[in-house]
Amino acid sequence: MVATDIDTRFLEALDFSNLEVRQQNIVTDAVEEAGFDLVHARAVLMHLPERQRALDRLVAALKPGGWLLLEEGEYISHALPDPRIDAAAGELLAKHKRALDIGGATSGIDFYYGRRLFGDLLARGIADIGSEGRLEMVRGGSTPAKFLQRTGQQTRQQPQASAHMSETERDAFLTLLDDPALLYLGPILMAVWGRKPLG
Repeated sequence: MVATDIDTRFLEALDFSNLEVRQQNIVTDAVEEAGFDLVHARAVLMHLPERQRALDRLVAALKPGGWLLLEEGEYISHALPDPRIDAAAGELLAKHKRALDIGGATSGIDFYYGRRLFGDLLARGIADIGSEGRLEMVRGGSTPAKFLQRTGQQTRQQPQASAHMSETERDAFLTLLDDPALLYLGPILMAVWGRKPLG
């Protein structure tokens, strides 16, 4: 079993006798072709401006008959379950989502790549394609809410994103994410899988 990442700190902490850890950039570093029965990537391609090239390399790494499993985010669901209950919170979440969209477009992140995975595998001749999405309700103060807080803090550095959310609104939103009374729908995690044809 091979695990790769640009930053291997957490992988190297794993103690499995059958695990080989490689520091590798899927976009620029050599990847052995037809070397693997299974290739899996989770929340990687959506962050890469060169995602199509990276996907080509993941497909090329499969042996004929090998399986590909990819999981990527789809942020269309990112909203309050009923914004009528708290219109102010709903507006803050909507503004933050807009700032994320703009910041992502600027830096090459595609927060809606999950919906495109199926078609991209189909275009590459992958067979027996299947898909499903997983959606969770997020509560303020939870680990997913803390993750969104950190993302929100990062968008402060992006002028295009900041133009759509004032500092006061951003501070209010980041504080809101600590409130256990807050409930919101997280992004859908889309899983898409398929098999490389034998021929």
